[in-house]
Amino acid sequence: MKKISTLLFLICAMCGICGSVWAQAPTTIQQSGSRTDAAIFLAGPLGGATTCATVNTTAANGTVTITPPAGQYVYITGVYIDITSDTTGLTGVATLGTTNLTGSPTWSLATLTAAAAGQATMRQIADVFPTGLRAASPGTAVTFVPSAQSNHVIFCTRVAGYYGP
Repeated sequence: MKKISTLLFLICAMCGICGSVWAQAPTTIQQSGSRTDAAIFLAGPLGGATTCATVNTTAANGTVTITPPAGQYVYITGVYIDITSDTTGLTGVATLGTTNLTGSPTWSLATLTAAAAGQATMRQIADVFPTGLRAASPGTAVTFVPSAQSNHVIFCTRVAGYYGP
């Protein structure tokens, strides 16, 4: 009989402990309003939309400059490049260089060949960096500078990213 009462006591004790665990209120979770690594800008060329629609534009008009707030780094999450020749066409190799990015990455954008039968040639490049390319120095602008552009070529660069410590 003593064994049965001890067993009943242990069963009741276990139910009491388990019951109190199940009866606790759920933990609340505070959600963040925004991700700190989400792109907050999409910067385009200095010349604006005209640069992206005009042949023979200058490299200066095609430059993309991103200036962070003081003490912040620029993080690049995507680089998007359109390069097009008009129907006159001209063979040429375009490049895109950078300043203030660790490793000074560059893009070689292949050869645009002369368009045949009145049709233009176009290439699109989209490079995405999920963890972001970080600027080499905080508070310093990052630039994307296209090579000197040839006649009959449109070169349009857009850069997405965010600022952070």
